[in-house]
Amino acid sequence: GRAAVHADTAEANAYYAEAGQVLERYLQNEEAALAAYSKATKVDPTDRISLRRVAAISFRRGLWREYLEAWQRLQELETSIARKLQLAWQGGQVFERVGRLREAQDQFERAIQLDLAHFPSYQALGTLLGKMGEWNRAVSAYEGALRAMAIRDDVLAFDLHLRLASLLADRLGRTSEAITHIEAAQKLRPEEESLR
Repeated sequence: GRAAVHADTAEANAYYAEAGQVLERYLQNEEAALAAYSKATKVDPTDRISLRRVAAISFRRGLWREYLEAWQRLQELETSIARKLQLAWQGGQVFERVGRLREAQDQFERAIQLDLAHFPSYQALGTLLGKMGEWNRAVSAYEGALRAMAIRDDVLAFDLHLRLASLLADRLGRTSEAITHIEAAQKLRPEEESLR
């Protein structure tokens, strides 16, 4: 009865998951691997490993609907902070790409809550909020990105200071703060003619 059905389900799940691994890793056929992993997750909706592979392949291939389906299921299953952070970061990117900006904002903010030093989420959130016309919040996000830089990257810092200067001066009329960021950019690139 019930044990046999469970054994058949587990066996079918293992078969499809293994087929997905062979197709992805050895035959490098992502399309077929995605189909096999998807079948594994239909047999066992809690198969985190196959769901992660569906999400990863879908993300790489730009299959946003498939990604978001796996993403939604993984939201309920993942327990580690690192996996939740990855889901929030990638979910934000996908929601932005499909035009669901508020959901993208929520996911970038979630990633920052999970890791206060997650530079990519601060930067993406700043850009997104700027697109949405939320200038003050964009400034805060870019300032967070500057604080979150684990390794000082003068190219990124220069770009962030210029974005901040532009938002502060052009959108918010906060000229003295904008000048502070221009001066910081000048220190990073004293040879830059456009800042003189």
